[in-house]
Amino acid sequence: MVAWLLGAACIGAAQVDSRRAGDDPIAGRQPDVIASLITAPLERQLGQIPSLSSMTSTSSFGVSQISLQFDLNRDIDGATQDVQAAINAAAGVLREIFRIRRPTPR
Repeated sequence: MVAWLLGAACIGAAQVDSRRAGDDPIAGRQPDVIASLITAPLERQLGQIPSLSSMTSTSSFGVSQISLQFDLNRDIDGATQDVQAAINAAAGVLREIFRIRRPTPR
């Protein structure tokens, strides 16, 4: 079983404050910035899920994609719940990152 998570979807699921498109702190960011701001916190949480057999990720301009593969005997509903719980656990870290990096109005 393989699950794909897009960074944008994860951020939405984490309920990070919504902003106008011009205030988006990740739009057009370099891949290394996306990897450190989005991908790494999510990978830390997702890596703790039981029966996870592999995890790969790619980061590009403004996008993070994480692919998870679970053991074949893993219940898909349980895996889905664990993935959502890991995203929720990363939400606090992601909120803090975006609060700090949010552009200051002039």
